[in-house]
Amino acid sequence: MKSSFDAVTQQRLDKIRNQVVSPLETDDELSVNPPRLIAAQWDLGQLTMTLDKPVSTDWVQAFYNMGSYRSPMGVEPGRFVFTGNTVKVAFRDGEAQLAVDYFKGWLPNASNVYKSQREAAERQRQRDIHERLRQQQEAEERNLRVNRALRV
Repeated sequence: MKSSFDAVTQQRLDKIRNQVVSPLETDDELSVNPPRLIAAQWDLGQLTMTLDKPVSTDWVQAFYNMGSYRSPMGVEPGRFVFTGNTVKVAFRDGEAQLAVDYFKGWLPNASNVYKSQREAAERQRQRDIHERLRQQQEAEERNLRVNRALRV
């Protein structure tokens, strides 16, 4: 004889088995269309550049950690400071154009790293959810087996 406990457990099992894990959007504006440099101004050792859109903290981290890049000594990504759509970095006057040129080349690379990181985070999120559902299903199936085996 099936108990009401069996029916409730079976409903929970059905809910777990039928759950659909929707993917999150991983293609945002910064990963699809990298920011572009639209202005630059050097003033007494401070180079200030303006992007066509603000960048997120995650994008900035991708910029700082984009892996291999080409640059002359003193023109490293870690020296650039981002605030919204503004980027500042200290350079001597003779290096300003060099900094601008390298910076422009890094923008698409940083966006690619950013997109890859977002996609990897989404894959991990999906794996975590599926693993949690698998564990819940196993627990419910165990409950059902044990309770069906009980004899009163």
